[in-house]
Amino acid sequence: MPSLPSFTPPVAPDINASVEEQPDLHVVRFSDGYSQRSPKGLNPTAAIVQLTWSALSGTHRSAIIAFLQERGGYRGFRYTLPGEASPRLWRAPRWAWQALNADTYSVAATLEQIFDPDP
Repeated sequence: MPSLPSFTPPVAPDINASVEEQPDLHVVRFSDGYSQRSPKGLNPTAAIVQLTWSALSGTHRSAIIAFLQERGGYRGFRYTLPGEASPRLWRAPRWAWQALNADTYSVAATLEQIFDPDP
């Protein structure tokens, strides 16, 4: 596995981060109403995380955005969610920032858990 950078934002995200997980399953339905389910692949459950940083300085906003832009939405990175002991692999397909006033910003990013680091 290639060496991946670690995402270490200068400020921890807000504590209201949301994590969504939904197993990816094959479902076969039979004519008698019976159905059978099995997982798709070796890693059928991947997390999707919504992170928000509010009240950031311009410098902190720039550091977070620069990292996400460098990864381009398709290259993987390591990140340890708040409250977890070890990092997982992620990619960030979307992010946004907003100016709250002259030098205060907020950043929101969606992270999708991956199991293959690069395309």
